[in-house]
Amino acid sequence: EDFLKIGDNICLYSDTAQGYLTSMGFNSPEIYIQKCSQLHNSHFYNLRNMVFEVVPKLSYDAIKEMRQENKMIKQKEENPQEVVESVDPELFENRKKRMETLEKRVNKNNENNLKYVSEVHGRKVLYGQ
Repeated sequence: EDFLKIGDNICLYSDTAQGYLTSMGFNSPEIYIQKCSQLHNSHFYNLRNMVFEVVPKLSYDAIKEMRQENKMIKQKEENPQEVVESVDPELFENRKKRMETLEKRVNKNNENNLKYVSEVHGRKVLYGQ
C-alpha cells in the first residue's frame, strides 16, 4: 500500500533547497536542511538525523502546566518581594500538594500517550485532522 502510516520512518527532501530536512536529535526543536551532492547516499554525514518517525498528535497539557508552575515558582523565589499578578497566592502555600498532583498527572499523561501510540501504530495517516 502507498499510504503513509503512523510509525513509518520518512525522509523529507526539499527540491527547492536541494537537501534533506535534518534535526540534531529526537527532542531538538531546531531543524535545518542538509545539502546533498549528486553523489551516493553514503556521502551523508549522519543519515539517522534525516529520518523522522510519523507519530500521532499527543497530549502534553499536564507537562505544559507543570512547566508553567515551575516557572512561576522560580520567579517567586528569585523575586519574593515582587507580586506576580497571574499567580494566586494560595498556589504557593499549597505548592507541594500541587506539584505532587501535577507529577501524577504528567505520569498518567505519559502512560496515556504511550498507550495511544501503540493503539494507532500502523494506521493510515488522515490528512487535515
